Amino acid sequence: MILFKTGFLILDFFSIIILAAFFIGLASQFSLLLSASLILVLGGFFYETKKDWSNLNLKRAKLSSYFSIIDFNNFLAVVLGGLATFALTQIFGISAVLASGLIGIIAYIIVPKYEIPAFCGSFVGMASYSLFPGYRYLLLAGLISGIVYVIGKYSFKGFGGKLGMTAFIGTVLAAVFTGQSFMGGSIPEGNMVYLLILYSIIGAVLTYVMHVRFKLSAVLSSGLIGVIAALILPIFYPVNGATLAVMAYCASFAGMSSKDRISNEFIMTIVAIFAALIFIFSSPYLNGVGGKLGATAFASVITIKGLAILFNKTVYSGILTDKYQLSESNQSS
Repeated sequence: MILFKTGFLILDFFSIIILAAFFIGLASQFSLLLSASLILVLGGFFYETKKDWSNLNLKRAKLSSYFSIIDFNNFLAVVLGGLATFALTQIFGISAVLASGLIGIIAYIIVPKYEIPAFCGSFVGMASYSLFPGYRYLLLAGLISGIVYVIGKYSFKGFGGKLGMTAFIGTVLAAVFTGQSFMGGSIPEGNMVYLLILYSIIGAVLTYVMHVRFKLSAVLSSGLIGVIAALILPIFYPVNGATLAVMAYCASFAGMSSKDRISNEFIMTIVAIFAALIFIFSSPYLNGVGGKLGATAFASVITIKGLAILFNKTVYSGILTDKYQLSESNQSS
């Protein structure tokens, strides 16, 4: 049980890291906005993580104390998915988004039983060669991600982006352990901001509709969005198309959320907007890391889910209070 709780805490801790990168970037542009949004965002995030932690404790009797052969196979699938994706980018020179999307689709067709861990591994393989200049670095990141995948299997079920967050943890730790330097970047400006938000919404909502409404595999839905975006957007936007494809693919991970986590397209749109904001303002930090896109989606889904629950509770409580006061008034008269 302690390992599964550790898995939860690791996922939670690295979610805070990606949110911290977002807030630092936001503060560099809008310091007053940061102070106003910090309490709101962290309130939703910590409310939801606390609830999921409680659920993990409640399910204690149902959790297996031992790992099975399936867990080992899932671990291997993560490692192999990462190596395969990295190989596609290095040998054929295709974009990381296209390579990852193809691995997800291929895994869905050939080994559907292990499509999910293989897709998780593909995010490890999206790491930049500048960060991991060789397969041995990628292998270490895959091994760490595979371990996190197994020990985190009971945590945050149904939250889109969890697979990417798992890869993010593996690649960040591998980079730290091997003394690699993270790549920098700049915060997008002008019309690019609006385009990023637009394609984030498109990527998230389309994936959600395919997955939830049409009952397609979440892996297939996201993989298709990644492949289509990687092939089409650079044609329509020769300068920024690759970045827009990355944004659409990032948002597609949020769209992988289950219906009990994100109940409709309206809330998914809000998630997508928040994911785009994290993507934009965290741009100067932790670049080149595989899984950062999924980590962005994961933190967004958790935060908006928590905020949605808090909002509904506040509104529902207000309605009940108004009804009670009206009833008291009628009785008095």
